[in-house]
Amino acid sequence: MEMQIIGPQWDRKNLDRINENFKLFNGIPDDVKKMSASVENSIKEIKDSVNSRFIGLNNVDLDEYKTGGLFFVAGGTNYPTTKTSGMLQVVSSNSGIYVHQEFLDLNNPAQKYVRAFKVDKWSDWIELTVTAEELEKIKETIKNNTEDFAINLFSNGWFNNNLAFWSNNAGTVTITKDSDGFNNLTMDSQTSAQVNQKVKLKASHAYFVTFDVAVSRYVKGLCGVQFNGNFKSGNQNLGLTRVSDKNDFENISEILVTSDTFVGDSIVYVGSISSANLAGKIRKLSIYDLTDIYGKGNEPKTVKEVDFKNLEASEKGIELTLAKTYAALSSQISKMSKESSTPPIILPDDSGQKIQASDDECSAVFVSEMNKKASYLGMSKTTFKNSTGLAISGQVSCSRDFLLLTMHALAYQDLLKYWGRKQYTVNVKGPKARSVAIDATVHHDGLEAEYDILGGKSGTLGSLFNATTLIQAKDTKDIFACVVMGTDVDAGSSERYEAVRQVANIAKEKLKNSSYTPSNVPKVSASSIMKVPLHNPTYFTNIQSESLYSINENDSIMPASMTKVMTAILMLENVSNLNESIVLKASDIKSGSGPVMYEGDVINYLDAIHLMMLPSSNTAAHTMSRVVGQKIINARGYI
Repeated sequence: MEMQIIGPQWDRKNLDRINENFKLFNGIPDDVKKMSASVENSIKEIKDSVNSRFIGLNNVDLDEYKTGGLFFVAGGTNYPTTKTSGMLQVVSSNSGIYVHQEFLDLNNPAQKYVRAFKVDKWSDWIELTVTAEELEKIKETIKNNTEDFAINLFSNGWFNNNLAFWSNNAGTVTITKDSDGFNNLTMDSQTSAQVNQKVKLKASHAYFVTFDVAVSRYVKGLCGVQFNGNFKSGNQNLGLTRVSDKNDFENISEILVTSDTFVGDSIVYVGSISSANLAGKIRKLSIYDLTDIYGKGNEPKTVKEVDFKNLEASEKGIELTLAKTYAALSSQISKMSKESSTPPIILPDDSGQKIQASDDECSAVFVSEMNKKASYLGMSKTTFKNSTGLAISGQVSCSRDFLLLTMHALAYQDLLKYWGRKQYTVNVKGPKARSVAIDATVHHDGLEAEYDILGGKSGTLGSLFNATTLIQAKDTKDIFACVVMGTDVDAGSSERYEAVRQVANIAKEKLKNSSYTPSNVPKVSASSIMKVPLHNPTYFTNIQSESLYSINENDSIMPASMTKVMTAILMLENVSNLNESIVLKASDIKSGSGPVMYEGDVINYLDAIHLMMLPSSNTAAHTMSRVVGQKIINARGYI
């Protein structure tokens, strides 16, 4: 039996192969390939770096997932044999007749499982070997979908797996368990005894390093950690040069900032260092990327400002759940409020609340209005389930529908003014008053060499890369609205804008010669482009022009954060004063894209639209569903 293996790219041409494979799903191939060393290393890296707590859906029937998207699932039915949780990726035909599912068990990521749905029947799951290249993509996908979990960048930093991932550098070290149940790296010698590990760090990033150390005998040297590499600030030699207080553990924490030219790995030495003569123990060694967690320019400057340092941690990292974060912050915020010399901010009740409605009811009303608006615009393939674009079953659209939405968006002068900006500063008020500089996600040197980007919105869900853009050709001065969805995964997230450039170049040729057929089709799952008319675009709301060029433009695909275009439009339709203030609630805070925001932060609607359209803040978009939903309820007089 010879089966055509579905490749790692989510290419809809694979549906043809799925159809051919369907009748072969009666058994699993007998040959088992040996994994290469690189694959084994990747498996270890994934196991050590991935949060085992899945963010996504619980107690689900996998048979029901026939809409394209990426999901973390746990519990339920119709999993591969013996599997109960993992990552599920789905691709489907426009009609839903053909569906392809790939399932990955993160406890054993060298194996994946595939199956297909045809007309009215699911095939059996088939087990396939995952290549080293695919594992790299899996790691990147996981990284992009665990942003509410601060990952410990050390592999086996708590020594729970003895000395795995650590190389002996000098002397003899052992692993012992203390009375608290933690494994300790232990050394007792008249010369240095240490291990080392390479840790991949990024240029101009801030890192929070923390560990416990106890020294019972001291003559000379350092008992702790030494970082090798070029750093802007922070002490690269961390630990104790004395006997610890009461011979007990003391916590050592520091913020290190890498140089602008930092490249590659930092070799980190752990143990007794610098011609040491001592006896000591080290435990719970962790390092977190503060720049990734807080956003560029918004990182804490001192250890005291690291909000999550007192949260419960594990070897894999710290779960940044909002309940725990705010519990840890409450006393600090209260203290800041009492000590602040700034007069208190007087705010009206949220959204001028007149009719009592719960936050969930307000958000549901807002999403309902999103769908009404979509129906009015002729977006027949679109269903919105939330205001953020975060992954949820049933939230789908297509490139044609988002082309219609983009054309309609051109009628909103405020939106045109804001979504084309490259930078903006949000002046946050409240207990954690601060200025937050934000940058646009829609930019690309290759595209901007030929076109001016007048505005747009990106959308990313795992390995799904989308973008809707408004661009003007520098040579012909033609203005185009262009949507691309599901761009080439192998090329990375920036490939979406290269695809925009390719589609726009094809459109320019189509304007010259309507029968023009491109020799190379851009690597996208779907795309639509239209020349923007010189007249008011709302003239064409009820008389819709055909796309100038398209690829699978009616295929259903998750819109991701492009959803925020509709969220912004509804906000502008229902808010008369963009300077009106909003107080963020704990329930407003969402992980993912955008700068870190906190309960009690005070922003205005002008800030919110910039936060949504530039760095794609999920918190701002979710907040809009609550506060604007309340305004809609008040205006119409019922929930």
